[in-house]
Amino acid sequence: MLTGPENMPVFGDNQLTPDEKRAIINYVQTIDNQADPGGAGVGRMGPVAEGLVIWVVGIGVLLFGIFWMGSKA
Repeated sequence: MLTGPENMPVFGDNQLTPDEKRAIINYVQTIDNQADPGGAGVGRMGPVAEGLVIWVVGIGVLLFGIFWMGSKA
């Protein structure tokens, strides 16, 4: 927070107090230690993988329903 790599902004003691910086560091470490902070753990790939799984399963269920209704008609 004091040097900021490349184009990252620098947060000196004028912008954030040392207590606020420690709170941010504690928050990031807490999130890092949790099992799945972003939702379901689909390989810990994040929301894109979760959305892809939901989309594929949803399309599969819809196709099953369409073929099932078509065979009844």
